[in-house]
Amino acid sequence: MTTSCRLLFTALLLATWATADPLIITFSGFAGGFVGDRSFNFDAFTLTFETDTSLIEKPDCCTSAFSTPAGTPATFSIEGIGSGTFIGDQAVFANPSSNELAVGIWHADSNYWMDLKSTAAMDYDLSTSNEPVPVASAVAFRSSFPTSMGSISFESLSDVTFTAMVESVPEPASVMLLGSGLIILCLALRRLGARRQKA
Repeated sequence: MTTSCRLLFTALLLATWATADPLIITFSGFAGGFVGDRSFNFDAFTLTFETDTSLIEKPDCCTSAFSTPAGTPATFSIEGIGSGTFIGDQAVFANPSSNELAVGIWHADSNYWMDLKSTAAMDYDLSTSNEPVPVASAVAFRSSFPTSMGSISFESLSDVTFTAMVESVPEPASVMLLGSGLIILCLALRRLGARRQKA
């Protein structure tokens, strides 16, 4: 009993130091392009990026933009082609400045790969959730990223939506309160066990 109480307390103490919230960003729509030597033409696609809010940064190139780090873990699924994993310097950006109002995918701190214009990008900094946002215009820049299935490139886009989901992690104070209650419970069980052994 004592060992399990100690392990529980240690886990809760470590959890209080976790301040980042997981962030899942999804782009979906229809596209034409290539994966390796296989072409697709206006087939449904989904691109999913996974990071956390503590990793959002302001890139050197663009003072008004926000970006996930280079090499943000990402997967893709394209109807008729299959699924794979990005293995390059892919990142998601948001530029809420009034002359941009864009979100998209880029080679981190460098060339755009997909640029999506939307008024929903106003004041957006990649740190909060949003509902699926249909974009006003979508541009594919015909550059490519390496993936587990060969290089991927988009040449045309339509009906693209952008979604971000932040999964909240409990506040450190809430975790500490829960931890305190569990410690008291462990102590009470320990005393009860000690009394039973004396009897």
